[in-house]
Amino acid sequence: MTRRAAARKEKSVHDIPFLDAAGRQRTLGEYRGEVVMIVNTASY
Repeated sequence: MTRRAAARKEKSVHDIPFLDAAGRQRTLGEYRGEVVMIVNTASY
């Protein structure tokens, strides 16, 4: 396994940053153990 592959493997969905409705940066890790629905709202 390459170093890059190993680094990718260590990350999880809980590491994904996002901005909440108030503009504060959060991570999905704050919701660990909760039911979360992720919706892609991007438009073309």
